Amino acid sequence: MEYKDLFQYNDIKIEGKTKLSPSGFATFFDHPKAWYKKSILKDDSFTGNTNTVIGTILHSRIGAYWKNIPVDEDIEADYLGQFKDNSEVNDWKVADAVASLWSIAPKHIVRMDKPTHIEESVCFEIPNSEYYIAGTFDYGYLSAGKLGDLKTSSVTPKSIKVSHRIQLLLYCLALKNSKNITINEIEVTYFVKTKTPKIVTLTEKIKDEDYDYIKKEVVNMIRRLDIVKADESMLDLLFFNNSNSYIK
Repeated sequence: MEYKDLFQYNDIKIEGKTKLSPSGFATFFDHPKAWYKKSILKDDSFTGNTNTVIGTILHSRIGAYWKNIPVDEDIEADYLGQFKDNSEVNDWKVADAVASLWSIAPKHIVRMDKPTHIEESVCFEIPNSEYYIAGTFDYGYLSAGKLGDLKTSSVTPKSIKVSHRIQLLLYCLALKNSKNITINEIEVTYFVKTKTPKIVTLTEKIKDEDYDYIKKEVVNMIRRLDIVKADESMLDLLFFNNSNSYIK
């Protein structure tokens, strides 16, 4: 593997089936209509912003560190160049944030145990349905039952954010059903973009009721999708515009 490979998105596709992405699943709770348009209708005008570009570069650098691959700033420049016509991406802010956070990142990462699984894909075809869960998780210690994620944040979190918890629970469900791996602990390492940058790792135990919860949410999602497929007039009722988001 080369450094440039860490910038490539592995989009797992199964012909004739619809993917439920862990990274996008929480969007349903936040904005149901937006999730439906992006995930089902494939109507997605979002092409990235400053925060997503910062996140991708940091993900790639950490992955390179764990995989003993040298960081290549020319590859990063080529990646950033893809957004030259995107007004939502500020090159200067990207460079400043990456430099600031990376100045403290190695000291934090070296204190972490090296993950046994890094940037690994998982796919679970949901039985008796036209849907599957698929995505690439950031890192894990799967034999120890632990799954991790890397996130950027503009504030210092005191607990794992709800949307990030939902994302990881969906990966937990996919791992359990596709690989018979039970995750009993999740962690999120936050790169906090405050005036004084910091890195915070938060953990949470996962119990049987958490698996039951996310399974019910997936089942309910499939029911909604099947109802709309049979009767499109139900779309605005089941996938409405949510102006008061409660997922933060």
